[in-house]
Amino acid sequence: MKNILRFYIRACLFLFPVIFLPIVTDSFVFGKGWFLMISALLGLLVWVGVLLEKKKVVVKVSGVLWWFLGLLIWSLFSWLRLSVGARMSSMVGPFGFGTVLALFVWVFLWLQVREKEEEKKQMVFVTVAGALVVLSSLLTFLLPESRLPFLWPKENPIISINNTWSLTGSLLAELVLLIFLAIINGRDLLKKLKEERQGVAYLTDTVKTAFLTLGVCLSFYKLFKFGFGWLDLKSSWVIAVETFKNTPLFGVGIGNFIKAFRFSRPASYNLTRFWNVGFAVSGMGLLHIWTELGLVGLVLVLTGIVKLLKKKGFGLFLGLVLMVFLLPFNLISLWLLVLLLVNRWSGVKKIRIDLFLGEERKNIVLISLSFLVLVLAGGGVYYSGKFLLSEIYLKKSFVFISENNGGEAYNWQIKAIAMNPNLPKLRRIYSQTNLALVRSLSEKAESLTEEERQKISILTQQAVREAKTAVNLDNRDAESWVNLAGIYRQFAGGVEGAADWAYDSYSQAILLDPTNSSLKLDLGGLLFAAEKYEEADRMFEEAVVDKRDFANGWYNWAYSAKKRDRLSVAVARMNQVLALIPLDSADYEKAEETLNEWRSELERLTEQERARQEAVADQQQKEEEVVAKEVLTTPMPLPTVIEEEVIIPTPTPVLD
Repeated sequence: MKNILRFYIRACLFLFPVIFLPIVTDSFVFGKGWFLMISALLGLLVWVGVLLEKKKVVVKVSGVLWWFLGLLIWSLFSWLRLSVGARMSSMVGPFGFGTVLALFVWVFLWLQVREKEEEKKQMVFVTVAGALVVLSSLLTFLLPESRLPFLWPKENPIISINNTWSLTGSLLAELVLLIFLAIINGRDLLKKLKEERQGVAYLTDTVKTAFLTLGVCLSFYKLFKFGFGWLDLKSSWVIAVETFKNTPLFGVGIGNFIKAFRFSRPASYNLTRFWNVGFAVSGMGLLHIWTELGLVGLVLVLTGIVKLLKKKGFGLFLGLVLMVFLLPFNLISLWLLVLLLVNRWSGVKKIRIDLFLGEERKNIVLISLSFLVLVLAGGGVYYSGKFLLSEIYLKKSFVFISENNGGEAYNWQIKAIAMNPNLPKLRRIYSQTNLALVRSLSEKAESLTEEERQKISILTQQAVREAKTAVNLDNRDAESWVNLAGIYRQFAGGVEGAADWAYDSYSQAILLDPTNSSLKLDLGGLLFAAEKYEEADRMFEEAVVDKRDFANGWYNWAYSAKKRDRLSVAVARMNQVLALIPLDSADYEKAEETLNEWRSELERLTEQERARQEAVADQQQKEEEVVAKEVLTTPMPLPTVIEEEVIIPTPTPVLD
């Protein structure tokens, strides 16, 4: 049975780098994360089988297990502080609590089979996976541009291959894996050269190293040619520091980086080419940990790194640590680091725990531990299966949406929510599907039957209800507030109070995402439609202040000035719009046409104002001339001199 556990672990080591699930919406991120979890749980069940076969409890432990247990406990504490919806997102999302839990289980399993010879065999399986990655990368590179993207099947494809496609999920993950394997195999080759060992093994190592090195060069070339989008280091640092100011010990929460990104990103991020993209991962691994797990989590990780670097094989450790913690996180690099930690951390001990009771000498520890593992692992497998079904159903709904079959999409999304009711993403998608069905039915407003009117009413209520549910599941998620605001906005003309509710929802979203110029543009548009031009003008101004090159912001800001009878200001702002958009675009023609109209209007108004001022000036001049003429030509009477009577005072007698 122990051999079965070894073979199972080797098979998982081979599968993890290359596996993906095209039957779900996120084939690589969710696919690899789900496989990491389900394979760990099934591995626990195999391990229990080993214990039952031996009829004794023998467990291998080492410092890496206790260190990782401390990290898991702190992650659990961080996870429990989150809302219900945020917990579920962290459980099924990348680098959340589910990932930490799965890696901890794998640390335990790898320790149980740790041996020097077993480590070499494990590396063989990982190397074979790496060779498949190189082969797939080479094939996609050699495909002519005219054949890309390669879709299979042609209709409703489940696989779409382009220049940056990789079995690992990203070019960065591919590069890290291949560098690691090239170093491992290159080191073995150098060792054989020093020992002057020739033969098949030497030739095999030479071919493996050369092939992996080719893959490294190809990955580097692709990465520089096609690029890789990650959060810039300045923004990553600002987000980490601002989060530290707010929650220094706990951070924003495990698997919750996207909220810190939205709340704390600097306005300078809006000047990057990814300004309208939200990042769930920091631009640097250490900053990601600091942001999510706070100071305590950062200290735990740094302690492990220092302990790690004291071990033998310093160069290999250092290289992998730098790739993991100085680059953005990816599942492949984390998985490799944990595997290397387990295999190289010294101080492995065997602990035997037996307690026999009764006349039949039943090992109560074995029975209790087996029962506990069966319950926990079995429960984990059950819920992991539900999570997978939820994603499969969601993918099916998207297929029906692409076929313009809203009814089937609606039904499959209901099934997806039934499998995972606490995931806010599903509620948002379902609310938008309800809204799309309302629009579709409302297109034939004049010929609606009573049944269709009732459907519209029910779908409208469901759209609002599901959007509110997403907010209630995680009220710190700006995306859910934006979704709710957008739904209210659609009903602003027909439902009393909807415009005010949309305004409140947008305001809440902006509080959670204060430098998002697109949100401020939407809120300004809502105010503009309500003819609150002064408030709209202020909101458009904020959008432009946060992003100086925001053409849409300048365009709407120009229109708000026009509505406020500030035509010269509107013309100046529209000039700025033309400076920000391409000359050959339809938007440029539209803006230029509007600007020409406003200039003509401004010239007419200027002429009218000039004429009016000239008329006023002429009138004033005429009035002044009349007054001056009257003053010079009209005779004035001479002044009359009045002689004043002089009174001589009578002297007062003086008495003696």
